[in-house]
Amino acid sequence: MKRILTITILSSLMILMLGITATAQGHFKRGFGGPDKMGMHKKNLENLRLLKLLEVLDLDEDQNDLFISAFSKFRKNSKEIREKVEGEINILAEYLKQENISDNVILEKVDLIISMKEEFEQERKQFFERVKDILTPEQLGRMMVFQERFERELLEQVRGFRAPKPPDGFKSMSVPSPQPEPEFPGIDN
Repeated sequence: MKRILTITILSSLMILMLGITATAQGHFKRGFGGPDKMGMHKKNLENLRLLKLLEVLDLDEDQNDLFISAFSKFRKNSKEIREKVEGEINILAEYLKQENISDNVILEKVDLIISMKEEFEQERKQFFERVKDILTPEQLGRMMVFQERFERELLEQVRGFRAPKPPDGFKSMSVPSPQPEPEFPGIDN
């Protein structure tokens, strides 16, 4: 019964997210998108990821609670690390715009960013160690496949949005459609 309730709630959440995403995309295309809308997109994307992942894993009740707890903790910690990295990158970018810059300061920032990225990878490893105790080997394999494919599809979608439209000159370079043969009067075709 608890499983049916969880599936129902997650399905409702997914439908809500799709509606919000469609609305937000319309506003974004019209130029009303901003940092708040992007934050909402990220949250919706993470919720969609979790919903689809739970669907793929087909967890029992005990696994479901433990996995959602571990996944949520991982996402929260990862987000904090990513935000710190982004902040340090922004600081470094601003510093590099200055006229008198020190190589030592740059190297310190680079080392700090690298160590933060290593911290992120450590967090990822800890997450996989935690879920090894929750999931079966098959479920763990499914999760790995899902995560990689989800990331790849997401990148492909982003690239698709950013793909430049071909210049008008390329339209004329397309292969012309075959034209019917002209009929000449007095000649049997």
